[in-house]
Amino acid sequence: MKFALAGVLFFFIVILIILLSRRRSIVGIKGQRQHFRRLAESLQLEFVSDEYFVQIQGKWRDRNVIILPHQFEGPGSLTLIYMESMLPSVDRTWIEPNLSIGRALVEWKRKGTNNYEVSGTELSSERILQEIKQASYPYVAVTLPSRFVYSPLLQQALSKWKNFVVFIALDEGRRPAAQSVQIALTKAESIAVVVDVEEASSR
Repeated sequence: MKFALAGVLFFFIVILIILLSRRRSIVGIKGQRQHFRRLAESLQLEFVSDEYFVQIQGKWRDRNVIILPHQFEGPGSLTLIYMESMLPSVDRTWIEPNLSIGRALVEWKRKGTNNYEVSGTELSSERILQEIKQASYPYVAVTLPSRFVYSPLLQQALSKWKNFVVFIALDEGRRPAAQSVQIALTKAESIAVVVDVEEASSR
């Protein structure tokens, strides 16, 4: 009898933990949505949402940008920034860290450095790689619009982009400060300017 009662009690405790965890998650998601809505207003960009995903999008100093909160299973909550350059993208061409985003975040926290994979010849400029390495973020790349797509909402927006993308992952938790995002946007712009040189030199 005691074992049966203990089993029932254990079952109800497990159910209670699951329900509380789910409630905290739902509250956290709602809070994150509200934060990104305010962040969009602060940055004078558009807040876009479907039933599950949110993102901020629009023009930042005449460049297309998307800001996406994303929950990775390993690294946790990261804020992803996408900024379109003026250089038309070419298949199988990018400059990216040779680690996954999760592993790159671990190495970044350990003050480690990334090596980079340079694929293709359109992004052969050493200046681009140098500019990327100067960015103090866990993951920075110049890549294709189709490389880092984490939601149907994002896929729909990026499908309209035809140029190389500067991609930055910020380790700012669920609610990044507007100033931190602005600094990252400015850094993405400085990388995009160097990428644009490739477009100018090809004319």
